[in-house]
Parts: sequence; structure tokens; C-alpha cells
Amino acid sequence: VDTNVSKDWESLPDSSAEQLALHDFGRERVCMLRLPAGVPLPLSARNGGLELFVVSGTMQAGESVLPEESWLRLPPGSGAAVAAITDALLWVKTGHLPPQDPDVD
Repeated sequence: VDTNVSKDWESLPDSSAEQLALHDFGRERVCMLRLPAGVPLPLSARNGGLELFVVSGTMQAGESVLPEESWLRLPPGSGAAVAAITDALLWVKTGHLPPQDPDVD
């Protein structure tokens, strides 16, 4: 996959974000996302969690700032408001984390 070829990127519905699919099997999905500044992350950690790596740009997750080369992991069922502060390129993986056991802290 050539991440520099613009025809391979797809616009996401109801968002100005663009996505480049890298892997899709069962519930697990890996993609690159391009988010313009101010745009919220159009993905959820509800089913199978979410992990992202900030390749370039700066993201906001709750009250935390995630600069380039930052990693964020959201377990299944968690929620956080995540948005681009500057134009950002992200590596994102979803659907791969097991459900959390409510009896384990």
C-alpha cells in the first residue's frame, strides 16, 4: 500500500477525515487516518477497543495533548473525546482488544 497515492484514500461519511485501509479481518481493522485540524476522531472504542499512533500532527484526548509519536490506547467500552489540534496523520487499530472483565481492576 502506497500511503502517498491520493486515489487510495477514501473520504469518511459525515467527516472531512480520510481513511486508507491497511488490514481488515473479523472485528479487527487497521487504517491510516488523515484528520484536518479541529476534526474529531470518527471512530469508537466501544467494540474491541482502539489504539492509535500519531504519525504526524497533534491530537487532543480529553485534557491530554498527544504530540507526534504519541500512542493512545482506549479499552473496549471506554470513551474519550479525541480530536486533531493540527492536521494529523494517524495509524489506527480497532476491534482487537478483549472485553474488560468488570470484576478485575
